[in-house]
Amino acid sequence: MSGFKNSRESHHGLKADKKLGDLQEEALTYLKEYGPGTTGEIWSAASDGSVSFPMHKADFASRLNELRDRGLAASILSRKCRVSNKTCQIWQVLTPELANSRDYLTMEVERRQNNMDQAQSHYIQAKKALAKAKKRLQLHDTPQGDLFEQAITRGFGV
Repeated sequence: MSGFKNSRESHHGLKADKKLGDLQEEALTYLKEYGPGTTGEIWSAASDGSVSFPMHKADFASRLNELRDRGLAASILSRKCRVSNKTCQIWQVLTPELANSRDYLTMEVERRQNNMDQAQSHYIQAKKALAKAKKRLQLHDTPQGDLFEQAITRGFGV
């Protein structure tokens, strides 16, 4: 069996047994060893310029987000990255002291609120696009239009 996962498993990065995946374990090891730092700084230090490094930088960034979602990593502050020279989040291992700090809790509440706001915005945009498509296909207020809407919303998981 290949190392590829389906997109849902990859997106959420979770296994049924709730253990960390191999790449998540690897990312956590790099974070412990080379953090705190930006994604670019930690990845650069871990890869040490190796062309055959087992994890691409984008994969490493995704694994950090998954570790944050699992409560194992945190990004509270931002600063200019020494690698990219851009303003980036500073990642670090989430310790019990940090998890109970006011700064972390404030940032986590804001991040979750932003995620909810984005989801609501996407839902509203999808509803507008659906209404536009029904009107364009002349299915507005018809039984076929209702079936069309049901099929589309089921596809979106609504």
